[in-house]
Amino acid sequence: MTIIGKKASKKKSFKPMGMVVLKEKSWDRVFVFVVEDEELIRHLLEEALTDSGFAVTLASNGTEAMSLLEAEGANYSAVITDVKLPGGFSGWDVAKRAREINDKVPVIYITGDSG
Repeated sequence: MTIIGKKASKKKSFKPMGMVVLKEKSWDRVFVFVVEDEELIRHLLEEALTDSGFAVTLASNGTEAMSLLEAEGANYSAVITDVKLPGGFSGWDVAKRAREINDKVPVIYITGDSG
């Protein structure tokens, strides 16, 4: 649509509803925490998210995920976690801790388990 007599406005940056957007090097970045024990799936998610402009932190087991949450959990805008994880903590545990840190953080659960 063309509006005569007005300059075209600059495109506004996208901010997903309910997500915290942090500034990094003058870019708006959404920080996603991915917890997945299968290396191929973990790196596929990382590639898809970074190609889409998201900043990504990865963990390969429950213990590593809990440590990263304690250190950086307030920075995450979203969590994607496998349900069954090695390392003593499940994806349910990871999500619960993430929500204790930030009760509004969206969580996506993934699993390859058929039983």
